[in-house]
Amino acid sequence: MMNNEIVVDNQDYHNFLLQHLQKRMSGSSVLTITEVANIKQSVDFVLAKGKSGDVAEAFQEGKVAIERQLKAAQDCYRKIVANYRSFGNVALTETINSFNNFFASYDFDYHAQEASGLWIDYLLANPVDEQKFQGIDFVTAYLTNLAAEVEFLQRIPEAVVVNTLEAYSDLLKFDYKIDVNNLFEVIFNQMLAKIFVQPHFSLNESNLALSKIERDYLFANRQFLATVTVVKKLVANPYYQLSLQKFVNKLNSAQDTSDLDYFLVIQKNRPKHEIYLGMTMTQKNYNLLIEELAITADSKTILKYIVSPYDLLELWQQDILTEELLTATILNLSEPLFYGVLLLIAQQEQLQWKTTQQIIAEKATSSPFIKILKQRVVELSPKEQTELNCFLQEYQLAKSDFA
Repeated sequence: MMNNEIVVDNQDYHNFLLQHLQKRMSGSSVLTITEVANIKQSVDFVLAKGKSGDVAEAFQEGKVAIERQLKAAQDCYRKIVANYRSFGNVALTETINSFNNFFASYDFDYHAQEASGLWIDYLLANPVDEQKFQGIDFVTAYLTNLAAEVEFLQRIPEAVVVNTLEAYSDLLKFDYKIDVNNLFEVIFNQMLAKIFVQPHFSLNESNLALSKIERDYLFANRQFLATVTVVKKLVANPYYQLSLQKFVNKLNSAQDTSDLDYFLVIQKNRPKHEIYLGMTMTQKNYNLLIEELAITADSKTILKYIVSPYDLLELWQQDILTEELLTATILNLSEPLFYGVLLLIAQQEQLQWKTTQQIIAEKATSSPFIKILKQRVVELSPKEQTELNCFLQEYQLAKSDFA
């Protein structure tokens, strides 16, 4: 391959350049110094893509290579146009439309190093280096990266993207349709955060906003983000890996949880949903339970019959359960019953449990339930603690349930 430094000192190169300049003049008597310099840069750009032969042959080879590259770029562009959703973003729409001007006017004889006609107002999450990439190289790199961004956004339901962008606009007090010049990064960062704190997160939710508990969990465990399997699967594309590293760097630069509020969408405080604990077991089942406990006093027997946290409380108050049996039962409760017992005991003991850390740090010893509940919470996995935190943030016992 001929590099520019070699051909500059080659007489064939100077002769070819002179002939090329004369063709460009085509009747015009003069070219400005700037025009000559630009044409020389164009020739050098094309020659750099030639592989062998003299200067003229290398130039023709370079043009053929550019034609192939141009066709590939047009194919990529057509796929983007067919699949992208602008979500009303003006910069994205206008930038994509401007590529028509480039393809219609690209001149690789005299302006190969230029990307004339492009109006790039939509910035990529990982920008193309304009000093390193010029002309068709820049266009190819930009479209390749844009295609990766478009493909990622395609995976997510439009309503989820729009709702998240609207929440982002509300957070930062501007209109994402006008003032945000990259949609992908907003959604990508939210998606990364969401699947990290909720590995089984469903895209059926209305948006990708994090609760404050989820934000705090993300901050506390940010060093593990890039190692989680579900995150690795999401960022298999090298372009996404670059964005992941940027996101990790942002997280690592945060001094406290409030710093995350400036680049992630965090849910505002909202009224809690009320939950009813339901009816207790029937008298018939109660009698059967007592009979079976007289034969085999174990937690499996209790778990077979109880249907409400009130059942467990009543069995304890009637001295039917030992503390050992109560412990074994609570440690093996189904998740809904366990959550219900937490709410019921917190209400009866007037405890303001909002996070798992508050439960673990609870010093009150007025009820054996507290000690056992703390034990179960300590044994929860990080994922289970996150789910419980979300539950405590969103639900409270209905007033009629403890009146």
